[in-house]
This record gives sequence, C-alpha cells and structure tokens, in this order.
Amino acid sequence: MRHSNRQQQKLELEPLLDKKQQYTIDEKNLKISDVIEEGSFGIVRKGVITMKNSGLELLVLVKSAPTIRDHLQQKLFSNEKEILCSLEQHPNILSLIGLVSNLYVPYLKFFVKFQIFRDLIVLEFPDTEDLGRHLRNYRPDFLDQIVYSENKMKTDEYRKIESTEDNFLYTMDLVSFAYQIANGMSHLASSLCVHRDLALHNIYVTKNKTIRIGGFGLARIIDKNGYHRITSLEAPLHLLWMAPETFRNNTTDEKSDVWSFGVCLYELFTLGKTPNLDVRIEDVEMFLKSGGRLPEPTFCTSKVYNFMKLCWDFEPKKRPCFSGCVEFFSAELGDRLVKKVHEKLDEEFSSQQKLNNWARGKL
Repeated sequence: MRHSNRQQQKLELEPLLDKKQQYTIDEKNLKISDVIEEGSFGIVRKGVITMKNSGLELLVLVKSAPTIRDHLQQKLFSNEKEILCSLEQHPNILSLIGLVSNLYVPYLKFFVKFQIFRDLIVLEFPDTEDLGRHLRNYRPDFLDQIVYSENKMKTDEYRKIESTEDNFLYTMDLVSFAYQIANGMSHLASSLCVHRDLALHNIYVTKNKTIRIGGFGLARIIDKNGYHRITSLEAPLHLLWMAPETFRNNTTDEKSDVWSFGVCLYELFTLGKTPNLDVRIEDVEMFLKSGGRLPEPTFCTSKVYNFMKLCWDFEPKKRPCFSGCVEFFSAELGDRLVKKVHEKLDEEFSSQQKLNNWARGKL
C-alpha cells in the first residue's frame, strides 16, 4: 500500500462539526503532566489517556495555545485544530488522537479570578525526539556510506550494508528520512495544504526510523489561485527556511514548501546543523537572487546537493513538486529499501488507525 495520495481534494475550513465530534475526548479521561516544549505557537505537554471501563492507558502529546487571552495565538491554535481535523490520516504525518473542548482553566489577573475555557489538541506520542535533535545526538554513531574515489573525492555511489536495523545512523537512513518527508509533504500538497513551517524541529522520528511531520500551527489551505497570501495578522515565518517569494510578496504555495524542504535536506545531511547564510537579514533576498545558496553538506553526494539547489531555484515554477521529490529519493534508495520503508509505513498506518479507534472507545 502506497501513501502518496495524489487525489486533489480541497479541504473545507468550515466548523467541521462532524469531524470535531468524532475526535472529541472526555477531559475526565485525560491526565496532563510535564511540559515538553514551550514556544510561540503552543505549549506541548505529556499526557495520558485512560480508556473508560478498561483502565488501559495511552501516552500522548497535549498541545494548548501559549497564552489564553492572546487573540493571534488563539487564532493560530484554532486554525491548527481545523487543519488536523480535516487531514486524512497518513503514516508520515503526526496523528491527531482527539480534542478536548472548553476545559475550564482558572485565570487570575489583578487579583480578579476569571472563568476561561481552553481547548486542547491531543496527538500521538512519538517515541523519540525531533529529527534535528536526533541527528545531533547520533553524530558520534554516524556511519558514512558514500563511496570516495582514490583521490578522496565524493562519488554518487553508496557502500552497501546488509542491515541498518541497529543503534547506528547511516547515510541511507538520511536518504530514507528525506524520502519520507517528501512522501508526507506530497500528501499535504494533494490536499491543497501548505505547511509553511517545514523544518527538522517540527519533524519527529520514531524508534523504527519512520518519520512524522508535525508543527501545523502555521499551516493553511491554498485558494483557487494555488497560493495563500499572508496577512499582517499572522505570525512571522522562520527566515532561514523561507522562500524568496514569501518575503518578497507574502505568498506561499507547494513550491515555497519545497524551498523549505531543500533547507530540511541541508539540515539532514549536515546531521542537524542550523543553516546559516552568513549575510545580514536585509541582504538575504539579494544574496539569493544573485545565486548565493547554502554550501554542500558533508554527508550528501553531489547528485543530492544538485537536487537541493533545484529546490532552491529562485523561480518557483522551476522547482520540483513534492511528487518529484518522492521520485528522486525513491531512486536514491532503490527498490529494495523503498519496499522496506513502505512495509514499516503500512504497519505504522495500521497502528495509527488502531490507536485512534482505541482513543474513541471503538476497540
């Protein structure tokens, strides 16, 4: 079973009452504990769902808006909720488990107690950290599979290793991660959804080396013209991952996400290095327009770097689409490894479905 989902179906951002009711979780069955991450677009905590009448427990992520009374943050959070409810399940997308609505939260201001209600998003719990941190942690245990020539120049060939199912990180794992990110983003593109915040800190990796794309706080549905125009009421995007047309005319579409994907590739093949153009912010657009780009990463072939540069073409129309990115990294992996990746993804997809059914008491 392949999960590219090429059908072009536009998501409707109406109230989606049926979907929300389907995903509703009783707050009495949810226990919230430690803060894992706190940022501009939300607070993420650990949580546990207890299945009614069985006592079985499930570890989950619980996300809330960072400030209850901030209108912009509440708007972003509400949008993320709508997007997640609308998306079809996919093994390379962090799965929505459920929603908790109108959770009572006491709020004290100037010694006056207010009655405030907060919504929560409950997501599957990835069993390891975000991909950028994961790569940095595995730097001492990385095994380079690139074949070098006699004069120590990189070739486009890889050394074969019988198994990568161990505690090391291999070059082909990086290629697999790139393939899976493209696969998940192809699913979003087929749903006419732009992520707008694609970076390794918003991507998770599981213990069996499968990828989950998260961080949908800035995601949007593109309009009939094929793009989304940013308004002054929206949160700023991360400059180093931003396509030139985004900071030039405030538009985003699949091709601007492809630019960000190229930056993710740089992060991948540098084992989690933060991209740095070494120019002033006001000079970034001119630097890119004149052909300046991030340098070739240490752990990728020239062929992969040339593909990165295609993703960074100044003209959006000249960049590949995500289905093209899937095809490129499928060829880099080879049929045998692609088959192994999809065997894992099929298992993950089945587990996600069971998990969602379990959370709603269907199992």
